[in-house]
Amino acid sequence: MASALPGNRQHEIGGVSDAPEPATAVAVRLKGRAAALCRCYYYPLVDSTNIRVGEMAEDGAPEGTVVLADGQSRGKGQTGREFFSPAGAGLYLSVLLRSIPPPAGMPLITVAAAAAVSLAIEDVCAIRTQIKWVNDIYLADKKICGILAEGSFYHETPERDYVVLGVGINLFRPPAGFPSELSGVAGWLYEQAPERDVRGALAAGILNRFFTFFPNLTDRAFLAEYRRRSNILGRSVLCLEGERYYPARALDIDPDGGLAVDLEDGSRRILRSGEVRVRPLM
Repeated sequence: MASALPGNRQHEIGGVSDAPEPATAVAVRLKGRAAALCRCYYYPLVDSTNIRVGEMAEDGAPEGTVVLADGQSRGKGQTGREFFSPAGAGLYLSVLLRSIPPPAGMPLITVAAAAAVSLAIEDVCAIRTQIKWVNDIYLADKKICGILAEGSFYHETPERDYVVLGVGINLFRPPAGFPSELSGVAGWLYEQAPERDVRGALAAGILNRFFTFFPNLTDRAFLAEYRRRSNILGRSVLCLEGERYYPARALDIDPDGGLAVDLEDGSRRILRSGEVRVRPLM
């Protein structure tokens, strides 16, 4: 068992009878493969759940190691950006994956995670969300969730390879609000906190859904739900690659998680990375 970070209380559930409520609330709701694999650790505050799971992975932690936090001081977002993670306002979790696909299959982890998160929100919260390619969850045109998968690969010792999958969800509006750069972009699930423990139920719901998909990624059973929940298919978008934006129309999600787009010159392209934005009506 990895040691706690300085200044944090660490708790574990999984064969430990006196585990406190945050970890217990997740563990008692796990089912099937998630129940067999997942061992949950809770921190009131951590720099980043992805960083913490990465450290535990380097120390030999097994697949299914989960870190949950009430807040993050350096939450990790896409392309090196920080994910705003104030204490008490969200659900922040990361899980360690070791039985990972070849690098060509890596994008499917993120696609499967996005489908799992959207389905879990509907299961637990009865709220229908949409997915913006490739890894953001939206509600009423506002981003409520980010997903980040980070891989570490050892060419000479592949048994040490692992992926850390992180999920951050804005459950409530932060008491002090969002930073100015996020105020028109970020949303949240609940105006008022429900009486039940939505964090524990939702964290377990995500893990349960994800671990039904993950063992058979190449079956792509999640793609139909991912496509059905897309908020960009059929719409005009701006595609960002490097420093260049160009207009296109989003057509489909291909079997490997790429975004098929039609360009203005009539050609077609499959995007494997980058970002897209819905074009405003002129």
